[in-house]
Order: sequence, then C-alpha cells, then structure tokens
Amino acid sequence: NFQAMDRRSLPWVGCLLVLAMLQLAAAVPLANLQKDPTWTDCGQGATTLTVTNVVVTPSPVKTGANFSLTVECTSAGDIQKGALTTKVYLAGINVHTETDALCSETTCPISAGGKAKISTTTYMPIVTPPGWYNIKLSGADQDELPAICADIHFSVVVGLDQPPQ
Repeated sequence: NFQAMDRRSLPWVGCLLVLAMLQLAAAVPLANLQKDPTWTDCGQGATTLTVTNVVVTPSPVKTGANFSLTVECTSAGDIQKGALTTKVYLAGINVHTETDALCSETTCPISAGGKAKISTTTYMPIVTPPGWYNIKLSGADQDELPAICADIHFSVVVGLDQPPQ
C-alpha cells in the first residue's frame, strides 16, 4: 500500500510516472504531431496586453534542438514592469513551470496603444517525449493586475539534430 512505502521506493514512483507519460505520448497519432501551432487569448479583454499573434519556430518543435516562441501583443495601458509565468503541460500534466520578470522577455516600458513582443529561445532536450504540448502564459503588471493570458498549443517530434555547441 502507498502509505507503507518508504523513501527508497520514491525513485521508482518517479520512474513509473515518466513511463506512463511516455506511453501517453506514444499514443498520440503521428498526424496529430504535424499540426500547426494554435493559440487563444484567454484574457477576454480583462488583461492589459491583447495577444495578436503567436509564432513557434520550427514547427513542429524538434527534440535536441532550439526552438523560439514569440507572442505579439498590443497594450491597452502602460506597463513599467511585471511578472510572467509559463506553465507547460503534456497530456494535461504540468511538466514545467517558470516565472520570470516580464521585462526580461520584452522591452519595457510598454506604452498604452503600443506593441510588444514577448520572445524566448529554448533548447528542447533530446529526452523530451514527443506529443502535443500546451503552454499557459500568464502575467501581472507593476500593480499586480492581469497583464496577459495566452493558451498556446504546439507539437514536439523526435529530432535528429545535435545539441547546441
């Protein structure tokens, strides 16, 4: 029973979870992994930044290589600083969460009526399970008011590229 497990058993639980995730990823038909990225602005007008476009390159994202994510926005108000939280999901399971300063990902200040590009380039490890991923991007401005909300879906396939030098 689970309560009787001691600390020596915990690594096995982690291995079983990874195996289950790999099994779920393997169940995704290859055709689904070739779909273009999709996105929605989940702020529904309640955020300072309105998402106007999202670009994921390359598409699909390949393991063992860099990929870039750019979120283009227009601003309804002034933003001096803020925080940006990125949550990554595979098969509904949160596999990564990161919080950064908004101005480390875009140029600040952002003026009302202005445009902003939130950009990042990241290495996708070769051990990343292939599948259809979801990124939930959210953030707050200097007054802790909602600044952005975006749902981004993209696929990851096995790549043959070498790690960056």
